[in-house]
Formats: sequence, C-alpha cells, structure tokens
Amino acid sequence: MQASLAIPEEATLASGENPIYLGYVGIGESRKVNWTLTFSVGGIFILDVNASGIRVDTGGYVENHGSANVTVVDSPPDVSIVSPENKTYSNSNILLIYVVNETTHWSGYSLDGGANITIMGNVTLTGLANGAHSIAVYANDSAGNMGASDTVYFTVNDATPPIITILSPLNETYATINVPLIFDADEVLSWVAYSLDHEANVTITGNTTLMDLDEGLHSIQIYGTDMSDNTGKSDEMLFSFVIRHDVSVLRAYTSKAACQPVETAAQGYNCRVFATVRNLGSFAETFNVTVYANDTAIGHTLTSLVSGENVTLEFLWDTGVFAKGNYTLKAYAWPVPEETETADNTAYSPRQILLTIAGDVDGDRDVDIFDIVRMTSSYATSPPSPQYDPNCDFDGDSDVDIFDIVIGAQNYADSW
Repeated sequence: MQASLAIPEEATLASGENPIYLGYVGIGESRKVNWTLTFSVGGIFILDVNASGIRVDTGGYVENHGSANVTVVDSPPDVSIVSPENKTYSNSNILLIYVVNETTHWSGYSLDGGANITIMGNVTLTGLANGAHSIAVYANDSAGNMGASDTVYFTVNDATPPIITILSPLNETYATINVPLIFDADEVLSWVAYSLDHEANVTITGNTTLMDLDEGLHSIQIYGTDMSDNTGKSDEMLFSFVIRHDVSVLRAYTSKAACQPVETAAQGYNCRVFATVRNLGSFAETFNVTVYANDTAIGHTLTSLVSGENVTLEFLWDTGVFAKGNYTLKAYAWPVPEETETADNTAYSPRQILLTIAGDVDGDRDVDIFDIVRMTSSYATSPPSPQYDPNCDFDGDSDVDIFDIVIGAQNYADSW
C-alpha cells in the first residue's frame, strides 16, 4: 500500500517521502504518515491525500482519498538588533547593526520614539547627543507583514572633541583671487567657524571661499562643536597669496582614454582630443591653446577664463595625413603677458595612442575575429553605457552604430 499528497503550488515538501510506500496494512490497521510543507504565502489551502493498494485476499485494486482545509498564517519577520547594546558609549557615532530572518521589502528604524527612517541595511547613527537614547528597528516582508525588534536603550557620554582637517588652502602659494576653504570633520558639527590671521571667528555653515585677501602670508584655523558640545580645532594652516598672471594645462587626453589594452584611433577618421586648462592667476586672461600629436600641431583655439576658472576644450584630430604608429598627445597653453610660472603650461596624455587601420580594436595591428567580437559587443551603444567601447567608435561620433561596423568589417583580415 502507498500514500501520496497533492502539494499546492504555493508549497514545497520540506521533509517526508511523497509518495511513501507503507507495505502490508492489515484489516482495521492504521498507519500515520508525516509530511512537512513550507508555504511561500499565507492563506487557506486544501490538502488531498490519496491511499491505494492491492488486496491480498482478492487481488483487486483499492483506492481512497481524504482532504482537509489548512490555514497558513504568514508570520512577520523576526528582527534583532546587534548594535547598539544596552550600555554607555563614549562616542556620538554608533553603528546600527540588525539581522532579519527573511528577505525584507522595507526596513527602517525609530530613534528616541521619532518617525521611522528608511534604511537599506546597517548604518551609522551620527551626531548623537549626550544622554539616554532608545532605538527600534522595523521590517516588512513581501507579504506586507511588519516585524519589530525589541527596543534597545543606551546612553551616549561623548567627551571627545571632533577632529577637524583643513583640505584647502594648503601650505602653498595661491594667485587666484578666491581661495576655497574646504574642511573635513570626523563627526557631525552643530557649529563651525574659522579664524583668518588670528582675527575673530567667522561662523560658517560649511565649506566657503576666502575673498579679498591681501597679498602676503596668511594663517587659517577652523573650530567646530559636535552634538555633545565638545569643541575641537584644526591645525593652523599657513599659505600665501600673490598677485600674478598664470595659466596652466591640467590634463590632456583622448576619447579613447579608458580603452584596453591600448588606445586606438582609426587612420583616416577624426579622433576627439581634450585639454583641460585653468587660470591660476589673479586676473581674467585670454590665451591660446595648441594640441600636438608628437610634434605636429593638430588643433588650436583661443579661450578666456576668469581667475580660478577651468574649462575642458575639445579638438578634432584629422588622422588622414598621419602615418600609422604610436603618438603622444600634448596640450600647450601659450604664456600670457607677464607670466613667469610656465612649467605647468604643458600636459601630456598619460598613454600613447596607436593610429592603426580601422577595425583594429585591440591594437595588435590586424583586424581579426577578436576585433569583430568586440565590435558586436559594443554595437548600438553610446556614453555613458558601460558596454560602449570607444575603440570601436571608428568615426568618432560618440556611438557605435552600423557605420562603425561597416568601417571595421571592410578591413577584415587586413594587417600592417
């Protein structure tokens, strides 16, 4: 004799055999069969059990079945807080770590009985004031059942002042008329101020700009108070301000800059080249910028920048008159009148670019099946798609389309 259970679609068999062979069952004898089911949702389900076998005395087939309604209650998530614990902390920044026994659709916490704050996982509670606190974590599962942790009570007794670091200005000479004041603190601050040249504190709400500086040496120091009323200060930073003319090139690069293993440009097609220039001086300047491939000029433009301003310029390199091979790109800002600091007027591309036949994506000087695979993988993409491969953008129009595929494929099996 055997017995079988019709398992609902919403359930899976956790333990027990199905069907299960019971062997010989005598007249009037009963057998107990155990199955364990796991349900994905709650609700009322009908469970059907079928028993069948062959009579020993007659050899005839017998079968019977029974059913029962089962109500499954979907329990809410079990939420436990690991941190903070029921103790006193000497820091106002405390990790909130919690665990849930199932996948959650939403989770959040309530601090000191306040409104729930949505979180995606463990977080840091920052800027906690000194004194007693309480916290509870809540979580919803996909069925909408809300679970809640036990409330944890803890105390903050923070006597450590904040650590404040000045990021700008640094201990160097500036010529721009506006100098950024940028700082960082290791915790939330309720009050911040700076003292310039040991003068009275000036209250600020965050990073700011130092303006109308006199020429010469200056000092700056930042003070801050945390949420526990501890006040700290940065180290004093010394810097100088001079009035001068100064332009520079910060960076030179191509549209292929992220390509591996090498940057390649298709001979006979335009390649986009960029130069980032900045006015480091005290005056508005109009100056010329020239871009070179090795020692040959490939682009030239005039730009105007106010003090402290920077801009990225774009040039089109017409590669049709250049021989195949490796090239270093250079951007040069022509000195402005009265400029004496010219060492930073030149910048080079960080890598050479290989000018090769169209379709040579990987820069091995031929067009083979590996290049075709890279082309098809990047087809119909453009920035900022991660699948966009600038080496496959042979015509330099910022996308990989059918024209690029045709350009590359027509050189299949060519090499140099």
